[in-house]
Amino acid sequence: MSLRRNILANYIGQAFAALIGLVMVPVYVRYMGAEAYGLVGFFTMLQAWFQLLDLGLTPTLSRELSRFQAGVLEGRKAAAMVRTLEWSFGGLGILGALAVCLAAGWIARDWLKAQHLGQEELRLSVAFMGAMIGLRWWGGLYRGGLAGLERMVTLNLATVTIATLRSVGVVAIFLFWTTSPSGFFAYQLVVAALELVVMGGLFYRAFPMQTAGMAPSWQSLGDILGLSGGMAFLAGMWVVVSQTDKLVLSWVLGLKDYGCFMVTVTLTSAISMLAAPISQALQPRFSILAAQHRDAELTTLYRTSTQATSAIVFALAGVMSCFAGPLLQAWTGNAEVAREAARPLPLYALGYAVVTLLGLAFLVQFAYGKVRWHVIGNCLFGAIWIPGAYLSASYAGAVGTGWVWLVGNCAFLILWLPYVHFRLIRSLWWRWLICDIGLIVLAEAALLALVSRIDVATLGRIGTGAALGLATACVALAGVLAGAESRPALFRLSRSLFAAKPA
Repeated sequence: MSLRRNILANYIGQAFAALIGLVMVPVYVRYMGAEAYGLVGFFTMLQAWFQLLDLGLTPTLSRELSRFQAGVLEGRKAAAMVRTLEWSFGGLGILGALAVCLAAGWIARDWLKAQHLGQEELRLSVAFMGAMIGLRWWGGLYRGGLAGLERMVTLNLATVTIATLRSVGVVAIFLFWTTSPSGFFAYQLVVAALELVVMGGLFYRAFPMQTAGMAPSWQSLGDILGLSGGMAFLAGMWVVVSQTDKLVLSWVLGLKDYGCFMVTVTLTSAISMLAAPISQALQPRFSILAAQHRDAELTTLYRTSTQATSAIVFALAGVMSCFAGPLLQAWTGNAEVAREAARPLPLYALGYAVVTLLGLAFLVQFAYGKVRWHVIGNCLFGAIWIPGAYLSASYAGAVGTGWVWLVGNCAFLILWLPYVHFRLIRSLWWRWLICDIGLIVLAEAALLALVSRIDVATLGRIGTGAALGLATACVALAGVLAGAESRPALFRLSRSLFAAKPA
């Protein structure tokens, strides 16, 4: 398999999914209304919590199938493992879907707080959500399998096609059938069933399952349970950390206000999504350098990537914070939604920028095989975050949880990571925080103080978007130039791009 082709396929697939997600939000708000869009946000949150049932088995399966590709794992054993996981995922998916469907009436009556949507409409929508979550979660098994088999091109082509049907195809439902939430989720349920069939079919074409019987073989999971347990703990911590505020606010806020909050989250989480391909490219390189004990090269690459990532994410977060209202107005085209979503947006934007840098630090810990400090730090953060999110949501809504999100992540960055660096890469103790992040943030803040004086609200939706895009690029460039490692890296890249080719 071509590594370059697979990386390119991943970039295209993720970029398309992120872009179409951002483009469709204002469409959903326009046709369904902010209150009904709150149900879409509730479904997204519910689906994330269901990942706890994965128990780390999907990434572990991906790893085992990669070992099969390398000739380390016997095909018969791998096939038995896949068949057993099919039974596990199918059974848990059905049980989870039934649980949500049975609880749909209670959720509609006692959890969700709608003003204009009827109880029956809410109940039916939640029931469709449950069925859809079960199908999509089951299909995730085949996604992980295709990834482990390095069928990235096939996987991303299918992902792009399904995402187009899921997001753009629903416009036809709005135009020719109904704009009700139950109609929206009924269509999404059909697409989820199609996705399961397509992903399963592609996986069966890529992997020989002829040697596997129909019955599960629980012994085949014995060798992977230890690894999957560790992955499950880390994945579970992330779900709790990233979804607690959304769960609490879905109960505290009215459905319309919750929809506005989810508009904020959708936009600000794009900061982390933009950095995800960078992390995917860095992880194997960090691991190789750590395995070869090339610590100096790893440290240099870590500092360079931190400075470049800081420049990008804080430029995005800074522009979002300074121009929250005009940005949301240009994006959604809805003044009421823009006004409500703008209040917590700066807090969540800056919080997601910090989270992205915390992710880089985890990659280095993972490369050295020393994730214990990451686990301890996240447990400490969770002990503060969970009660803090509940109390702040009860008294100050989304703005309150935004403050806890930002302050908690900044505390993790400032108070915990220097200790981790002291134990792992002692030369970076405080230098990483002060030189590789602090100087970039100061340079960008100085430029943002000037840029924020520009009145972009009079430029129209397209003009506002173009102006803010240009401002983000300029601020990010200033951040890159402020970095001691990122600046020469940018110059080297520029010379390689513009150097004359030999005849």
